[in-house]
Amino acid sequence: MDLLRIKPRDQLKMLREVLACSLGLSEGIGRDEGDVDMRLVEQERDIGFTRVSQHRQDAERLARAEEACHVGSEQGLGCRGRSCREPEPVSPRLLRDGFGPASLRASARKNAEQGDAQSQHNLAVLYIQGLGVPKNKKEAAGWMRKSAEQGLAAGQVGMGALYENGDGVPPDPVEAVNWYRLAVAQNDASAMNNLALLLATSNNPHVRNPQEAVTLASKAVAAANNPDYLDTLAAAYFANGQTDKAVETEKKALLMSPGNDSYKEALQKYMAANGGR
Repeated sequence: MDLLRIKPRDQLKMLREVLACSLGLSEGIGRDEGDVDMRLVEQERDIGFTRVSQHRQDAERLARAEEACHVGSEQGLGCRGRSCREPEPVSPRLLRDGFGPASLRASARKNAEQGDAQSQHNLAVLYIQGLGVPKNKKEAAGWMRKSAEQGLAAGQVGMGALYENGDGVPPDPVEAVNWYRLAVAQNDASAMNNLALLLATSNNPHVRNPQEAVTLASKAVAAANNPDYLDTLAAAYFANGQTDKAVETEKKALLMSPGNDSYKEALQKYMAANGGR
């Protein structure tokens, strides 16, 4: 395989497989694509970054990632699971099959330098995760901006998240809103979700807008069956004073992800504000 000739869309598939492995998603991966997407979103939210991609993974390639993760775990490559904050070494089998972070970096950088927006986004994610390169959020922001300025929705969402969290750029919720809105204009569900959560929870009076948050979060939920989007909608309802709907919606999120502690805490908060109901 000539790794420098990998197409950007294939880089993205490989990138998510490596992320799945390094984030410890070895249990059940490849059996339920929806579960894989959901758990990746949860992990990416934990590290303060948005979704890597809107693309779904085909079962065969995910199964290969599962096997590689399983082998890596047996060989004692370190901790796996939600508590692991640092990416783990990728297993020898994954590297042998040409799915290593260094290979992704070389492929993404070559295409990124040639101006491919998706590759620029992919390279930014590698720098954020520290996969195949040292973690460098400033470098990540530079590549993400190039991607976003070309109109790639994932790049615009990425810039929004970087400004929201102050990663590689000064924290600026107003600038985050501006980038998210560009992606929302392209009907990007993750942008709708991220913007809704920011509008619902921001303390900045120039940003906070619970009513618009409800509208955006509702659109995100209609576009994708994702418990995080339901969680955001519940937060928007709560910020808008609709505590009964917040409780109802958070319960739906918990039905999809029963073990999510943050959902449980949110539900307790909403129920307490709703008279225990």
